[in-house]
Amino acid sequence: MSWLRLLRIASATLACLTLIFGPAEGSAQLVGARCAQPLTAGSVPTARDCLAILLAAVGAYECKPACACEPAARGRITSTDALVCLRAATRQEADLRCLGSIPVVTTTSTTSTTSTTLPGAVSVIEVTSAAQAGPGTLRAAIEQANASAGPTTIVSRLPPGTVVQITEQLPALKAPGARLQANGLVLQGGSCVRPDGRAGCDGLLVTGPHIRVETLFVSGFTLDGIEVRGPSARGVVIVSCHCSNNGDDGLGIAAGAGPVLVLGSVFENNGFRTKGKGVLVFQGARATLRGNVIRGNRDGVTAADGAIAYLVDNEVSDNADKGVGVRSAVLLGNGNRVRTNGTLAGPNADGLRVTLGGVVRLSNTEISGNGDSGVVALDDSSVLLAGGSVVSNAGAGVVARDLARVELLSVDVRDNARSLESVPPASIARTCLGP
Repeated sequence: MSWLRLLRIASATLACLTLIFGPAEGSAQLVGARCAQPLTAGSVPTARDCLAILLAAVGAYECKPACACEPAARGRITSTDALVCLRAATRQEADLRCLGSIPVVTTTSTTSTTSTTLPGAVSVIEVTSAAQAGPGTLRAAIEQANASAGPTTIVSRLPPGTVVQITEQLPALKAPGARLQANGLVLQGGSCVRPDGRAGCDGLLVTGPHIRVETLFVSGFTLDGIEVRGPSARGVVIVSCHCSNNGDDGLGIAAGAGPVLVLGSVFENNGFRTKGKGVLVFQGARATLRGNVIRGNRDGVTAADGAIAYLVDNEVSDNADKGVGVRSAVLLGNGNRVRTNGTLAGPNADGLRVTLGGVVRLSNTEISGNGDSGVVALDDSSVLLAGGSVVSNAGAGVVARDLARVELLSVDVRDNARSLESVPPASIARTCLGP
């Protein structure tokens, strides 16, 4: 049985569990004593245990004790742990090791706060200059934080709305446990160059663990507004930030980064240099997006290339092409609003578009008023929607082609230009429908 098949089995019940237990909360604790059994105490793990581990891997739950959710014993909770759990739950051969780990940093994520515990006192570095470089600048503060032996907090003392024009790429923020309290500081791109002389920069690059970025505005960069990159970028939190008018992605989460938690932020008018996104999670990264506004970008949100993304209570609207895209990745979530995307006429102006084996499990999601179809599933993709609605889209309500499978559980599908379109062997199944 392939890993993708196992992951589909795990995620297939997420929407139904969400309907029963309610949406996941970041502060929920999963308590258990047996390896790969954070919720149950039977002789083998169950699907509930494996789903709990998967949610912990994408930052949607906190698992205590953490070692119960680490049957692969990699030192952090990953989707591999969920797959190992599934093998045990289905009585396949599985090596449940759960060796545990002694983390240097302990982070507890909720919908509003993140606390980080590290040895030693936290040093505060103040940003007092809006210059490009030199004493008191953001550049100097990042360099000092990266060189520090202990945890640091970078605090802007400049008035909110102060613009810092970046003409040379800022150093990556990599200091473990660092906190950037930007307090409305604005990073402005333009003719920015990278250290090797190439044109184009990211606004802020985060590559270290357990870093928190707050209230930062990033605009006008050729590449991404904020990029979180690499396997060391785990436990990163982006909160109350605003990324706009950047050439590629407003926020890019890539190259195995994660879990990354994105809270209460705005991503708008990004991606028009390339076919960029408001938020892109790709290359095996893991992220949870909660309570964000993603509007007016070339594309809204995309999960691709082995990524796992969890979306809760986001507004994805008025993007030029599709609202949400999934390509060879997993997308889970609850309570999102995917509205009036596809403002530029085109073949992909859909609310939700899933391709190349993508797996989607969404509950209580509104998909409405989009410029083409509400939902499109292609190739061997799998989509399950539970609750919510697919209404008033300019194309079909739901389209399934190739080997794609779409299941609609109590979903209100109406007032679309066309209803349901499937070409065998693709299929669309509707069950548990109300009046």
